Amino acid sequence: MEIPYNDSICLREVSFGKWEGLTNDEIIKKYPIQFQNWRNKPHMFWPPEGENLKKAQERIVLFIKNLIDVSQKDNLLIVSHSTIIKLFLLYIMDMNLSNFYKLKQSNCCINVIGFGNYGPVLIKYNDTCHIKNHS
Repeated sequence: MEIPYNDSICLREVSFGKWEGLTNDEIIKKYPIQFQNWRNKPHMFWPPEGENLKKAQERIVLFIKNLIDVSQKDNLLIVSHSTIIKLFLLYIMDMNLSNFYKLKQSNCCINVIGFGNYGPVLIKYNDTCHIKNHS
């Protein structure tokens, strides 16, 4: 089964517009007020020439709903960026985007979501037990 590519529903990371390629220090220097808004009011922030969290969340939710509808599989693996995953988790838990920084997504973590007639259920969250500690 192949999902047709559509730029409006793909799994790409949020577009940070003019912030793309800049370090945090560079963003703070060039866009100090906008950076504070991003950290304190992520649900209201729209990066210059970028994408806000609401639009990105709509994109990922549409993609996953479409994937579930067209798939004949019992299990699906979706790999994406932490921001996109957090936006989907906020959606399934019916949490406001203002809670964006209250969820952690570690590198290479696993989240398991069950889908049934009653809706999505978060079964496993931010699991990193498969990663060996290299300290």
